[in-house]
Amino acid sequence: MKPTPIINQEHLRQFRFSQLFNELGWDSPAQQQPFAIELGERDWQLEVVAHKRGVQILHCRPDVAGSLPDYATRQKIERKLTAEVREHLIVFTDAAKTAQIWQWVAREQGKTAQYREVHFRKGETPELLTQKLERLRFTLDEEELLTVLGVTRRLDDAAPREKVTKKFYGEFEKQRKAFAEFIAGIPATSEDQRWYTAVLIDRLMFLWFLQEKNFLDGKKDYLQTRLTQHQDKSPEEQPQISFFKTFLAPLFFRGFAQERTAANRAAIAAEFGDVPYLNGGLFSRHELEHRYGDALDVADAAFVKLFAFFDEWEWHLDERPLKSGKEINPDVLGYIFEKFVNQKQMGAYYTKEDITDYIGKNTIIPCLLGKVRAEHPGAFDALAWPLLQASGDTYIYPAMLKGVDLAYPAEIANGLDTEAPDLLARRKPWNRRADDAVSLPTEIWRETIARHQRTREVRAKIAAGELRDAGDLITYNLNIRQFAQDLIERCTDVALLKSFWFALAGRLPRKSNEKFRHGLSVLDPTCGSGAFLFAALNILKPLYDATLRTLQAVRSDALIAGETSHPEKWAEVDELLARFATAGTERAQDYAVIKHIIVNNLYGVDIEQQATEIAKLRLFLKLVALLEPGD
Repeated sequence: MKPTPIINQEHLRQFRFSQLFNELGWDSPAQQQPFAIELGERDWQLEVVAHKRGVQILHCRPDVAGSLPDYATRQKIERKLTAEVREHLIVFTDAAKTAQIWQWVAREQGKTAQYREVHFRKGETPELLTQKLERLRFTLDEEELLTVLGVTRRLDDAAPREKVTKKFYGEFEKQRKAFAEFIAGIPATSEDQRWYTAVLIDRLMFLWFLQEKNFLDGKKDYLQTRLTQHQDKSPEEQPQISFFKTFLAPLFFRGFAQERTAANRAAIAAEFGDVPYLNGGLFSRHELEHRYGDALDVADAAFVKLFAFFDEWEWHLDERPLKSGKEINPDVLGYIFEKFVNQKQMGAYYTKEDITDYIGKNTIIPCLLGKVRAEHPGAFDALAWPLLQASGDTYIYPAMLKGVDLAYPAEIANGLDTEAPDLLARRKPWNRRADDAVSLPTEIWRETIARHQRTREVRAKIAAGELRDAGDLITYNLNIRQFAQDLIERCTDVALLKSFWFALAGRLPRKSNEKFRHGLSVLDPTCGSGAFLFAALNILKPLYDATLRTLQAVRSDALIAGETSHPEKWAEVDELLARFATAGTERAQDYAVIKHIIVNNLYGVDIEQQATEIAKLRLFLKLVALLEPGD
């Protein structure tokens, strides 16, 4: 077995970027002139140090004074470079070789583009940076099938998986029906049997994710091993008693649901091994278990079949890119729950991500912007609306822009003259299917032209500066998520950035006469298995990250510039960066932010207790994905 390659950190410390990327499997560039980016009276030179399938790694040289560009200038450089080289990563350095800033934009389909930076200063340990760079390693085995999309996915960490979830559910339904037939003690084909099947399989799927992370006695096959051990016992050792009664039920109700005390800790460990106490209702006795009592039983064959089915899939708690098409993550729990319940009786329906995202972003983000604007109206308006006015088509969705600048065929253009006396005859061709080059799927010319006219109207309003309220972004269907993120990332006003943070995350009192300030509270009064809460999490997390990144960049610029005056200006910034943005590793940072959002921003209520338990456990798994046993 070949040893895992380790990034040579000395290349980073010595600013040897070409050698670094050569060892990561990137290609050396041909001789070419550096890119020249003109900004005002300064020119910035960017030389290509490595490339792979059209993705370029560039080193931005310091200015004539030997300094790094500041945060706002770095953003301008990135935007100008994107016009020439869309996929890239830029390394900014100073002449004295005391600081590096690694900058890229992560672009995932259907999500906001995220402007990211990692800072590394002389004397620091480059652990976070090496973690990120390790993702950019390519082997010879990957070369033949590697594409530009494959390279950019390493930068973006993209992971589409809706199709896999649906495929899993399709096969899962067959297994569910087969499993139900092995349940004894509940009337066959009854609603109670159907519901108890869901309870058991929910528990087992949750445990399957935990054992994948070695949280069940340090074994990835904990459940399978225990089933095998039970079946290998002789009739004298285990006379006619099922795996369910001898092991699973005790594991559920003692191993996971019983709080640890000095009196029971050793006994639980002796019986079940090192398993966690899970403070949640999923492993408490269900009402059906109380109702049917000892009559409830499940034949061993049910678990043999179900475990074999589970073993066919790759269970992951993270959002890794798909390779085999068999990877599933905890989203499948919510999908199955809301497909599985009695929809007519309980009113439970699976809500797709595009709907939860649309509703979430158009309620959460206007609320955030309104809070910040109320605190700093002058600074907010001076930043936000010029950004929007100068944005061009940036915040208009690609679907709206499809074909908007292309000329129409003569017979179609003939109907644009609204003053023509024979207008109805002229527009008769508008009822035909529009050309693919200008239309969206199923659009006729009449719909395409109406969309184009609407898009031009929106363009004109943006350029004229007529849109000056968060509600306008919704009214004119602009990309409010990207706008909010760009707004934060373009901000260099420390007071305004702190306002964004406190509006999101809340603020602890710093003086005796101050009160605790709550951040945003998102309540779903019919939360089900948490679809809207997860949408809110996915909306809030990039905003938290953008605010932390920008605060860290502005603070870093101040430290590089040697700013020591007004320490009170930076006190709160240093505290929150110490808690979140500089938590040590990228995994620790993500854990701190997600935990804060779950605990402080998200609230869910539902008439069905099982639903809230699934929602809590899905959120719990989101955190577990960022932990390792022993953390």
